[in-house]
Amino acid sequence: MAFYFCYDKEILKKLHGALSKGNEWAHDRSMIIAVLSQKELDCVMKDGRVYYQFDSGLATGLLMLRATELGLVTHAIAGYDPVKVREVLSIPENMEVITLIITGKQLQTLVS
Repeated sequence: MAFYFCYDKEILKKLHGALSKGNEWAHDRSMIIAVLSQKELDCVMKDGRVYYQFDSGLATGLLMLRATELGLVTHAIAGYDPVKVREVLSIPENMEVITLIITGKQLQTLVS
């Protein structure tokens, strides 16, 4: 499993082209974290379940929890083109893009 932390403005701009319509809100965020894994990193159950996806979900949830503790806001999305993400980030063919985590700072609201 791997996390790619993308905060370079040029890389983010290229990743924006991989996001599905409706995820334009993510263009204003300061970081996108790509969650990657592969079947061979964990067991496949006798009934066919692939456990690496479960492990990826647990790790992603814990990463998001820690980010919240640090004052960041995170949102995992499925609305992206994995082929474009793979191309932009030069992800090896043996790795699967599990999700993207859109990350940014909490906006401050003004109270009058």
